[in-house]
Amino acid sequence: TAVHGITDKDVQGKPDAAIACWQAEHIASLAHPDVLVTYNGRLFDVPIISRLSGGSYLSSLPHIDVLDMAYRYLPTLENHKLGTIYKHLIGQDARNAHNALADVHYTLDIMEALRKQAKLTVKQLLEEMSTPKPYTIMPISKHKGKLLSDIPVSFAKWLLNQNEGKPMRADLKLSMEMVIANA
Repeated sequence: TAVHGITDKDVQGKPDAAIACWQAEHIASLAHPDVLVTYNGRLFDVPIISRLSGGSYLSSLPHIDVLDMAYRYLPTLENHKLGTIYKHLIGQDARNAHNALADVHYTLDIMEALRKQAKLTVKQLLEEMSTPKPYTIMPISKHKGKLLSDIPVSFAKWLLNQNEGKPMRADLKLSMEMVIANA
């Protein structure tokens, strides 16, 4: 409630998480989208939806995670919250942040602004984001804003060890492997 403003009353009588996730999978399968576009969906939403729904339709779609784009194209931004990125790129406040439909619009607006900035078609963007690339500047962690070459090997090893066997952002994993390899 403190973060999203959703109260117990708001969800009273609504489907539980497993049913809502199954509905998301089902609606997507009926819509036959060419590309799934999410904000932090690759590591958060899609795995949860797939696990709770027993489905795999969403996880089988070509996927652009706009948070991955923001880390890649805007590494020095003060933070990578949806509202911060929206304000930076669009020049307006994300007034209804955490409202599902508003967040969808913000995510698509951000993707489109970054796509135009990179001068790529959606198809090219999908290909670009499907290919891991090392960061030049670290976009997260206590080393945020540092050149990759300035990241301590001990931190790279620690981070990879912490995430062993867990999903990790492909660009981040490649970056930490490069820090170690170049030591």
